[in-house]
Amino acid sequence: MGYGLSNGTPTVTSMIRDSYRVFEGFEKIVENHGFKKSCFLMGRSLGSLSAIQLAYSYQNHVRGLIVESGPANNLRQYVASIVPSEHPIWRDDYIFLNKVKLRSIFKPTLIIHGERDSLISVDEERELYENSAAKDKRLVIIPHADHGDLFIIGKEQYYNAIQKFVDDYR
Repeated sequence: MGYGLSNGTPTVTSMIRDSYRVFEGFEKIVENHGFKKSCFLMGRSLGSLSAIQLAYSYQNHVRGLIVESGPANNLRQYVASIVPSEHPIWRDDYIFLNKVKLRSIFKPTLIIHGERDSLISVDEERELYENSAAKDKRLVIIPHADHGDLFIIGKEQYYNAIQKFVDDYR
C-alpha cells in the first residue's frame, strides 16, 4: 500500500505485510508452471526487512537468504528522537530487529555491504553476520563502496559472490 501508483500511506508494517502476498503469489506461479523450486530471497537496504521476515517465516520454502546493505537494528538510530525510551525497539532481543530474526534462520545466508556505506554502518553488517544462525554464512565487504554503488564499484566481487552462493545451494 502506498507504493508506486497504489493508494494509501507506505509504512514498514504494510511493506512487510505486502511481502507475504508477493511471496505467496510467486510460489503459486512457480508451482503452476512446473518450475524447479530453488528460491532465494534477497533484500537490499530497507527491503532486507521484508526478505529477512520472509526467510524467518518460510524457511522450508527457500534455499538461502541474501542481504545487501541491510540494517541489523532496523534503522532505530533514525527514530531515536521520536520513539520513547521504554519502547521494546530499544531492547536487543526485540523480535522486530533483523539481527534477532537471523538468530532463528538456519538457511545459508550471504551478507553484502559497502565498506564506506554512509547510511548503514558496516558494523551493522558484522552484527547481522554474528547473529546469523546459519551454518554457512558469508560476509562480503566491498572495498570503497557506499550504500548505493556496491554493484558498480565492486561489480566483479559483488556478482561473483552472489553467483557462487546460488550455485552452491541451487
